[in-house]
Amino acid sequence: MQSTLLEQKLAFLIERNQMMEFTLEELAEYDGMEGRKAYVAINGVVYDVTDEPTWADGKHFGMTAGKDLTDLYRSCHFWDAIIQKLTVVGRLVV
Repeated sequence: MQSTLLEQKLAFLIERNQMMEFTLEELAEYDGMEGRKAYVAINGVVYDVTDEPTWADGKHFGMTAGKDLTDLYRSCHFWDAIIQKLTVVGRLVV
């Protein structure tokens, strides 16, 4: 059910043209280093983790911001609860 809510939220934002589109190269610019915002992509959705205390300097348990973390997401069952709290800022385009 949680993923359905995420899909609905994403569809709503896309419909309203309130979402940015990121290529992998553009996403890499949001690495959380030197005062930059920290964004991560999961399943094609880009989330802002800048203000998450566990993502200091764009790093979190060996993961780094500015990347597509979909594969790591799939291997970690508790991510659904975490991403529900994050702000959606865009979508990943390839």
